[in-house]
Amino acid sequence: MGFSGLQRLILAGIPHVLSEEQVDIISAFSTDGRIAEFDLIPLPDNRHHFLPYEAIPMVSQSGLDELPESKESLQKLGVQISNQQMIKLYHKAQVIKQELASIIKTFINQIKASNHQ
Repeated sequence: MGFSGLQRLILAGIPHVLSEEQVDIISAFSTDGRIAEFDLIPLPDNRHHFLPYEAIPMVSQSGLDELPESKESLQKLGVQISNQQMIKLYHKAQVIKQELASIIKTFINQIKASNHQ
């Protein structure tokens, strides 16, 4: 299989070339917030070339030392974030440019509300 006009693309230029419809295929993270914005269709990786992307909370030991009660909450949070949710969260951060603290607070409040139903 050959591709004519194959070009390298700097990640920062992706929104421009997508909005101008200058490319047909790009490589992106499965949770990229621009997937919905540009109506992209993730293709299946039937040869398992790319490692699966698993969203997990990470914290430094000094962070845990400072807030030891956060460990249990972070462990619960990790199993509750799907790829679709990460796409929506990244979309808010990358495309809409919402503040991260606001995005996180809203998401955590949604989780708390759904756990109390």
